[in-house]
Amino acid sequence: MIVFCHGMVKSASSFATQIVLGLLQDYCKRSPARMIDLRQYLPESNGLYIDIKEDVDLITRRAFEDVGPGLDRILVIKTHGSCTDYLASLIARNDVIAISTFRNPIDIALSLCDAARIDEANGKSRFTHYFTVDDAIPAIDWQIVCFRSWAAARGVELISFDELATTPFLVGERIANRLNIDWHPGPVEYLVGNKQVIWEFNKGMINRGVNELSPEDYRRLTNYWHDFNNSITRK
Repeated sequence: MIVFCHGMVKSASSFATQIVLGLLQDYCKRSPARMIDLRQYLPESNGLYIDIKEDVDLITRRAFEDVGPGLDRILVIKTHGSCTDYLASLIARNDVIAISTFRNPIDIALSLCDAARIDEANGKSRFTHYFTVDDAIPAIDWQIVCFRSWAAARGVELISFDELATTPFLVGERIANRLNIDWHPGPVEYLVGNKQVIWEFNKGMINRGVNELSPEDYRRLTNYWHDFNNSITRK
């Protein structure tokens, strides 16, 4: 089975991915199943992540021929890229499982600004072009396009940042149900009790824009992303 963990940047997609990995690793301890490393199909990867520049369909075809749809061999793939028509067809047939995380774009922008300051202090450059919320708008608009491609695919489990931040055990149980495995809270308990092990964990706060932006900027950006926020509120 292949499990895709998509997420908008700074939407707790890493936390969601770690929940998926923890639940599946726990499942493998209780069964003959085993985890497969992405490097078998994409040697230059870190074993988990597919960059948006990669040919995701080609990699998925190679992996699916080998792994198949069953639970005996499990490959988890993390991405911030789009869902293709080929992937959507596999998900709709339940041959591939997919989750996708999303967040209020205002809070994503503020988190990107935090990441820029952290990178600058540490001499890194991954996020250093996001020093204001307006700097982040083009990247977030692209992330919205990518998210909508997953949200449009039948069978994708959509998970909000707010749910992950406030009810992670309920999210864990939903993910276990989607993976068709028994729910054991241990992996989520470990992550919640040891936030320092969550990749790129920042503040884990919801509704940051209300308190951290001027009323004018908050109103302007709320209006700008109104359609997206209205659409995810209805999901």
